[in-house]
Amino acid sequence: MYDALVLLLILFVVHAACEKSTLKRVSRNREATVIEVTNEANLPPNVSSAITDCSSANNAQREGVVVIQGIFDSAGEKLLQLKPVRYYSWHSKHPTPYQQKGRFIVAITYASGKVTTVPFDALVADDSSPGITEHGFFEVTIPVSGKIASILITDETRRTIFARIDGSEICHDLST
Repeated sequence: MYDALVLLLILFVVHAACEKSTLKRVSRNREATVIEVTNEANLPPNVSSAITDCSSANNAQREGVVVIQGIFDSAGEKLLQLKPVRYYSWHSKHPTPYQQKGRFIVAITYASGKVTTVPFDALVADDSSPGITEHGFFEVTIPVSGKIASILITDETRRTIFARIDGSEICHDLST
């Protein structure tokens, strides 16, 4: 079971290493803030984040998709890694995954005040043990239209906020 998870993590790291500027560290104001909900918002010491220089981002009103990727711990209680949120000019009618309920929620708040919510589970299956799943890597692709003010990743009850991404922190595909 762990072999498949280790392989998945290795593939994720190799993919991240191949992306141009993914490993470049930038100033704190360009990072997505990953927090645990307590009396005070604190950055967990065990959270790692691949940081990308998003200085070319211009969050203009457009139609496209945002892609959110990260890794939860196997119990689904802590967000261990959050990659920079990326905007692409692709067109899509539905989010991926396209499901009615999930353990986690991505909530996109637009500058207009409109909110789009997408549930997801972040489950990873072990090919060597059919029927066994754990939380881990996730990728959520969401169609968007308009200027994004912020993105939250929460649990399904919305009591725990795992991450808050300001609209200015979204990296835009340079070909758009």
